[in-house]
Amino acid sequence: MKKLFFILTLLHLYTFMLPRPASAQSTDLTQFIAGPNFIEHLLSTGETIRFTNQGTTACPGGSSPARMYKNNNYEQYCVGSSGVFRQEDTSWAPLPGFQDAHCLNGDRAIYTLDPGCTKYSEGQIVSGDGTLWAIPSASVGQTWNTQVHQIVTIDSVKLANNNQKNYCTLVDLSGYSNPAACNQSNTILFAQFIPANSGFRFCTGIENPEDMIKLQNTGGAGSGETYYFMKGYGLVGFEATGFIAGLMGPGANPSGCTGGSGPPPGSPSNPNPLLWSPVLKVGCPDYKTNFHYLRPYPGNPMCDPLIPRTNPDAESDPNKKYNTLSCGNSLSGEST
Repeated sequence: MKKLFFILTLLHLYTFMLPRPASAQSTDLTQFIAGPNFIEHLLSTGETIRFTNQGTTACPGGSSPARMYKNNNYEQYCVGSSGVFRQEDTSWAPLPGFQDAHCLNGDRAIYTLDPGCTKYSEGQIVSGDGTLWAIPSASVGQTWNTQVHQIVTIDSVKLANNNQKNYCTLVDLSGYSNPAACNQSNTILFAQFIPANSGFRFCTGIENPEDMIKLQNTGGAGSGETYYFMKGYGLVGFEATGFIAGLMGPGANPSGCTGGSGPPPGSPSNPNPLLWSPVLKVGCPDYKTNFHYLRPYPGNPMCDPLIPRTNPDAESDPNKKYNTLSCGNSLSGEST
């Protein structure tokens, strides 16, 4: 009997000491997705990502603002113990050819995310916006639904000048009635935890220098998209059909990153603002086929005559069929 008791005790201790599966460990997602002090970095799309503590309106759920700039435009996040919320996005370009939408007064229209299905009148101040995009913590394999919301169109000029969000009626785009694009939601999967320098490589060929999480959109608008968020950095990679974007850094080579056609321009059924479309391998006037409709800036970095060309000695091409980092060898913007 004593011998049996001794064996059972050893088995109990052995079972207790076994390492727990990694999938059972909870990860603080807020340390990966957005934060005011996150490190500035460059993506293969040509977008420089940086964060500040700026915010326009009060954040929901007691969270704090974390504004993610993408070159000159930004997405407004709010981060706290309740999770990660999203508010306005100034980089909206929903018209065919990835052109801006406009308000009745001619100002450029952008959008914010508003819970529920509130009906706004022209010029009414939008308050209480911000919807939950990610829960505060999760384990690998866990899924959650983003907060049900609507897309509310607002006046970008009034936002910039008066620091307030005024609802505006669109004059050049159907499909965004008031309430606009109501009852939107997504299902997000925590697909993988990737330790730093563990062998994973971006399409640029470099490893992730910090721990990273892989999230997948498995339901709703943008279903099938994959996002990589690195601790202390934010978004560093993106994958979708025809798209692969990754982190740039020492030794990076973006030739392994690809672009594609993306969703139909102007489609309110795909309002996902996290699609980062590489602007590689396209001609100067053709970038619209290779850029997501919520990502208008920069329209095509290759068209900036101030960016040095890959081959400075390349002859001008009137058909603009050759791809370099610049469409111009001077301010005339000649093709390369």
